[in-house]
Amino acid sequence: IAGIAEDLNASGDLDILKTVTITGAGAAATTIHGGAIDRVMQVLRPAAVTISGVLITGGQEVSGGGIFVYVDSSLSISNSTISGNNTTGAGAGIYNLGVTKITNTTISNNISTGPTSGGGGIFSSFINCTPCVSGYLTLTGSTVNGNQAAVGAGIMNAAAATIVNSVITGNTATDAGGGIISYFVYTDITGSTISGNQAQTGGGINADSGPVTITNSVISNNTATDWGGGINGSSGAITITGSTISQNTSIRGAGGVYTTNGSLDISNSTIDQNRVTPGAIWGGGGIYASMSAVSITDSTISGNSVLAIGGGVYNTGGNVTFTNSTLNGNSASASGGGLFNGAGSVAVINSTISGNSSAVSGGGIYNDALANLALTNVTTTANTGGGVADNGGTTILSNTIVANQATGADCAGTFTSSGYNIDSDSSCGLGGAGDQPGASLIGMGGLANNGGPTKTHAIGPISVAIDKGSCVKAKDQRGIARPQGPKCDIGAYEANYYTLTVTVTGLGKVTSGTKIICPTLCSNTYQKDSPVMLTATPNAGKAFLGWGGDAAACGTATTCLVPITASKVVTASFTPPPTPPPGGGAGGGGLENQAPYYPGGGSWLVSPDDGGHGNGNTPFVWRMLTDLDGDVIKYFLYVCPGGDFENCQPLEVITGDGESPAARLGYGMGVSGVALLLIGFGFTRGGRRAMLVMLAAMALTSSAALIACGTSGDGSSGVTVKACSAAETDSICRENLGLASGDYQWKVIADDGREGGQTESEIRAFTVK
Repeated sequence: IAGIAEDLNASGDLDILKTVTITGAGAAATTIHGGAIDRVMQVLRPAAVTISGVLITGGQEVSGGGIFVYVDSSLSISNSTISGNNTTGAGAGIYNLGVTKITNTTISNNISTGPTSGGGGIFSSFINCTPCVSGYLTLTGSTVNGNQAAVGAGIMNAAAATIVNSVITGNTATDAGGGIISYFVYTDITGSTISGNQAQTGGGINADSGPVTITNSVISNNTATDWGGGINGSSGAITITGSTISQNTSIRGAGGVYTTNGSLDISNSTIDQNRVTPGAIWGGGGIYASMSAVSITDSTISGNSVLAIGGGVYNTGGNVTFTNSTLNGNSASASGGGLFNGAGSVAVINSTISGNSSAVSGGGIYNDALANLALTNVTTTANTGGGVADNGGTTILSNTIVANQATGADCAGTFTSSGYNIDSDSSCGLGGAGDQPGASLIGMGGLANNGGPTKTHAIGPISVAIDKGSCVKAKDQRGIARPQGPKCDIGAYEANYYTLTVTVTGLGKVTSGTKIICPTLCSNTYQKDSPVMLTATPNAGKAFLGWGGDAAACGTATTCLVPITASKVVTASFTPPPTPPPGGGAGGGGLENQAPYYPGGGSWLVSPDDGGHGNGNTPFVWRMLTDLDGDVIKYFLYVCPGGDFENCQPLEVITGDGESPAARLGYGMGVSGVALLLIGFGFTRGGRRAMLVMLAAMALTSSAALIACGTSGDGSSGVTVKACSAAETDSICRENLGLASGDYQWKVIADDGREGGQTESEIRAFTVK
């Protein structure tokens, strides 16, 4: 049978001119084979063909090796396989000029050869004819893999294409568009995966001149030997929403996405772990933007790398805007670990630049001589190789934190302040209204999910950034309304902390991790909308009687989840202790196990008070408690930078017997004078943590109680002993801790060594200058 370039069924392909339905028993059982002498099938106007459950293979033609669909005709194929077809031109699997719908079908191992061949799996285009229907492709729930062509190895679309819940993988193009190449009209991709494809440019997708929309999809592990490992865009509009562009690779530049003379709009997406490998001429591990308009919103650009410049993003001649986004963990072997702005303009708004690295300069951002950079409500921290570098361009800071870099200065170059900025090393030349050069930002949290679509650095509850900014933006990076206090905060994060106060009565305690250990009264601060689980534990043989206040709804359950939507006050009731005998304790014999308590009621902390200021030798003073069991009371003083109680070691003081006047160590209250027996002393210091252990038995012989004050220093300063002032009667004092400048919180825990025998004070905040 000749079968070449003809349309007669008897001598080659199957030509269909009318409405036909072909139903097979499945691709493994029913085969329509072209015998490698012609295409398998041609759908001619005005035919409407429905096919299911077949294998179409063995087609050989100049174009349309498996199926050719002509203008004004339609094909609907489902649950089938189109594989092993060949052309010397376009569309080895399917060539579509009409309307083609493909559902639950595999298009695999079709090959279009020749230097201009296209659409190894599917070629779809249109003819400009009036009136006619031409050039519509829909691919749903299908797989396109292992196809080959010069361009568009998986799919070449020059018409209108919709791709839904499909997989395009393992296709190879010798020129452009390993997975897909799109021209002129539009390509809409939703819920799909494009991975493991290869090409010279646009390993995953090559978008040329027409709009491409990518929604809720994954573009990963594609490779380009030139530009655009994941996506290569030229003179068109690319929109990426809710998608991930990851682990793509290029050699020349743009490991993730390349755009030139077009537009790129990215929202709610992740550009992650893309890279430009050795041999890079330019850069842009994540994104390379040339002469393009780029908008990046609610997105994360992280872990991208380049052996050149611009680990996360490279911009040259374009206008790039970051809003509510995070650049973190990107790296460059040259300048601009997070972002390199070579020319054009970049605006970063309500965003975080964190943990990026550069081997040269600008670990976070590098702004070159012909470039403009504006940072508004930005947090730039923990970068290696410096925070922001300006090499003769224009950089403007507004309501921005550039502080606490891993290595290098916060700023390098000359900057313009629009006010309300913070740096930690005075390198940014800040001098505008509300600026805080050389400020301490102790207490800033690590990069974490603090709400919103992207990670942020939470500022501590007593941060110098709180209520110190101007309200330029109505919301922060997470979408939290500004302000949460009397004024807006500086940086990308608007603090919204609330206080949870717990009051315990009776024999038991309430705990929540390490932040609340509460035998009597305690409190802590929490971010809004971060519920706190409280656990009530009665002493041995005692009972929990129930919650009250803002936890009353939990009744008598021993656990209670408290929503933090405002400051909350919670009470917890346990079996009450027996009535104390007249005159105090009875030498420790016969009494119930009771936690130490402050006879005066209320707070037992004296100074420093909330909001106070001090120096490195500030004394910490608190009242002595009473223990009715006569146990030795240990006091644990926590003085913690930024209120980080979880990573803060206490100073420990043992005051001796907790009994009232008839003490085992024989101290009375009626004779003047003071004495101190020092049992032992030890001192260790490591980083910001210090622990001082004093074992002292106190002989108190006057109404003004003895005060033991210790110094930290280098561990050789010894122990200073002095008496409290009249206003500090019956108190304990600690001083000379050698505190650095910064914000601190402090509290004291009293412990009699028995189960349930702890009493925790409230928390107070102060500043050392």
